[in-house]
Amino acid sequence: MPLKAVLTKEEHGALPEAMRQYYVEKDGKFMLDAEGVEDVTGLKSALAAVREEAKQAKKQLQETIDKFKDIDPEKAKAAQQKLVELEDKQLLDAGKVEELLKVRTERMKADYENQISAFNKTIADLKKELKTVSLSMAEVLIDNSIRAAAIRAGVLENAVEDVVLRGQKTWTLKDKTPTAMKGDQVIYGKDPNKPISIDEWVSGLQQEAPHLFKPSAGAGTPPSSGSTSNAKVVRLSREEAKDPQKYRSAKAQAEKSGLPLEIAE
Repeated sequence: MPLKAVLTKEEHGALPEAMRQYYVEKDGKFMLDAEGVEDVTGLKSALAAVREEAKQAKKQLQETIDKFKDIDPEKAKAAQQKLVELEDKQLLDAGKVEELLKVRTERMKADYENQISAFNKTIADLKKELKTVSLSMAEVLIDNSIRAAAIRAGVLENAVEDVVLRGQKTWTLKDKTPTAMKGDQVIYGKDPNKPISIDEWVSGLQQEAPHLFKPSAGAGTPPSSGSTSNAKVVRLSREEAKDPQKYRSAKAQAEKSGLPLEIAE
């Protein structure tokens, strides 16, 4: 049978005489005199005190809530106003005009500061809400502009939203103008003095993602002259091949499909 770490006086007295020697009396209790056995009486007392304090605080809070739950705010405000008027009358009756003026001035100042504080908070909240609305409208404007540019550039119908998602990572509202950004740097187009336009940016995607676009005019897979009837090529006219974007798009399409690229006369 294991020995208990703490015994009451009665429990200690009930022990056999030979076992009592292993206990030491402390604060009316008997502690087991052994290494590794700590006296936790103080900790238990402190814990009990904290629990009792929390219990009392909860009780007082509930009493306060019960005390004021039936109070009419308007009636309380009217009563407070009557109290102020009574204090003013007492000062006036006592001939303390200067003190009355001082009290009223301080009261008006405090009321004014409270109104200014509330007004400033309202303004700050409205500015924050307006900024959120403006950003949302800007995002919608940019998305719609990218969507329209994608359609004009010949992006596949089921790939338009892919282009929009790509645009959301690049385009932002800067100085009230949709601007393509790479980190903190503005992206410029063919004209190094002007930021790239949405149409130019979308057209430039043909180089990195040609699969998002419909085959360009003249680029198809008709049978190649001089080849078997089952052979196919990606063909461009000589005029089309002069357009760098069309040429790169057709080349990428040919590499992806494993077909040869042919420049027709």
